[in-house]
Amino acid sequence: MKKVGLVYDGIFLEHETPEWHPESKQRLIAIIDALKSSEIWDKLIRIKPRQAEFNDIAAVHTHGYIERLKGMGTGYADPDTYISANSFVAALYAAGAVIEAIDRCKKGEIERAFCAVRPPGHHAEADRPWGSAYSTISL
Repeated sequence: MKKVGLVYDGIFLEHETPEWHPESKQRLIAIIDALKSSEIWDKLIRIKPRQAEFNDIAAVHTHGYIERLKGMGTGYADPDTYISANSFVAALYAAGAVIEAIDRCKKGEIERAFCAVRPPGHHAEADRPWGSAYSTISL
């Protein structure tokens, strides 16, 4: 079997959204529970994410956008994107998880990785979240 890494940490559950919000920590809880109850769990190389640095994020996002999110309190960044007290740090770890996975693949420690992270950021733009994806920071 190929060496597969799983990058995950409880920090991703600290991004809180309203109970009715479609982006929920229950998604990650269900993924991790399903993996733990399968034969795959013992074959995964579990990896802790690192926190992305400012320069990592600034390679993709404008400084103004980063600072705006960093200073934002709890509430909506746009009509769909909810930010809680721990969302910014969770987003830094989500981006850092992808960086860590790439570095481990480049070193040959793993051949592929699954990053179980949130908040999702794959639709975020350089200077704003894109609410249809409930995103904040991406790489």
